[in-house]
Amino acid sequence: GSPDFLVLDEPSVGVDPISRHDLMEMVRKLITPDTTVLWSTAYLDEAHSFDTAVVLDKGKVIYNGKPDDLARDTKEFEEKVIDLMPDSELSCTVEADNLEKKYGNFYAVKNNSFCIQRGEIFGLLGPNGAGKSTSFKMMCGLAKPTGGTARIMGIDILENPSKARSNLGYMAQKFSLYGNLTLRQNLEFFASVYGINFLNKDKRVDEIIDIFNFHDIQDMKSQDLP
Repeated sequence: GSPDFLVLDEPSVGVDPISRHDLMEMVRKLITPDTTVLWSTAYLDEAHSFDTAVVLDKGKVIYNGKPDDLARDTKEFEEKVIDLMPDSELSCTVEADNLEKKYGNFYAVKNNSFCIQRGEIFGLLGPNGAGKSTSFKMMCGLAKPTGGTARIMGIDILENPSKARSNLGYMAQKFSLYGNLTLRQNLEFFASVYGINFLNKDKRVDEIIDIFNFHDIQDMKSQDLP
C-alpha cells in the first residue's frame, strides 16, 4: 500500500523538464490524500508546485509557506526567492575560464577568458570565424569544451550543465526552430526545456502568441512559415 510518509531526496536530478513534470504527476497519483511527501529539489519550478515550500540558503530557512503566497507564477517565484537571498558574493554572473574548442589541430576558440558583471551588456567582438558563436554554443551546452570551462551564476557548465543552462536565454545566429513542429509546438517545447511548469506553460505560450500576433500562423509548421 501507500506509505504514510514518503521521502524523496532530489528524485529529479538530471531529468529533463518534461520527465520531471511526469514524475511529479506520477507521485501525486500514487499517494493517498493522507500521505505526507517530503521532496527535496534544486529546481524552483518544482518547488512552486508544492503545497508547502521550505527554501534553504546555506543551511538557513529563508522562506517557509505556500509558494503561491510568495508568488503567483514560477518566474515571479524564482525572482522572489533570489530577492530573499543575501547579496551574492559572485563577482561574475557569467565567466569564461580559458575556454577552448579544438577540432583536430585547429583551434576554433583558444584561451577565451572574460567576466560579465550583473546588469552589464557585454560585447564579444571579432570577424567571421573568430570563435564568437562557438563560445556561445559551449556556454549553452550545445558544444563541449576541449579545454577550460565556463560558469553561469557560479554554476560550472561541465559539472552541472542542465542547471547552468536553466539560467540562460539563447537566440541562435541561424533559424533554430524545429521545422517539423508547428510554431506553437516549438514554443511549448522550449517552455518545457527552460523549466516552465505544466500549469503555467499554456498561459506563457498564449502570452507570446498575443504579443507577437502569431494567431494566424501558430498552427503552421515552422518549415512552411512565410
